Amino acid sequence: MSKESANIRSNLAEATDALDKKDIPLDQRVKVGANKLWSATFDRDYWPPDMIAEAEQVMRRVLVNGPVDRSVPEMDETTLKGLAVRIRSLAARAHAAVSRNEQHERGLSRNRRPR
Repeated sequence: MSKESANIRSNLAEATDALDKKDIPLDQRVKVGANKLWSATFDRDYWPPDMIAEAEQVMRRVLVNGPVDRSVPEMDETTLKGLAVRIRSLAARAHAAVSRNEQHERGLSRNRRPR
């Protein structure tokens, strides 16, 4: 397992965990989820192209008024709920995809024979 892939999966898991904590105010959950999603996109090579494009689209919506800490407090409840659902869904799907890619790469490296 590569360090980069482990970091991506950790950030994505933390995003979903944060968004699942119903005892924390929604705006705080979205802040954490968005920041973790943003961090997970730094190593783009590990992401499927369609998902990285979706992540960029979500982050453009989150960053509409500047940094996360400034944009999120200005959002209404409906917008926050929509973003929470999108971030949660994307983080879960991306986590699974990055894990599958990691397993595939490990399988390929085991099948290579030294010459």
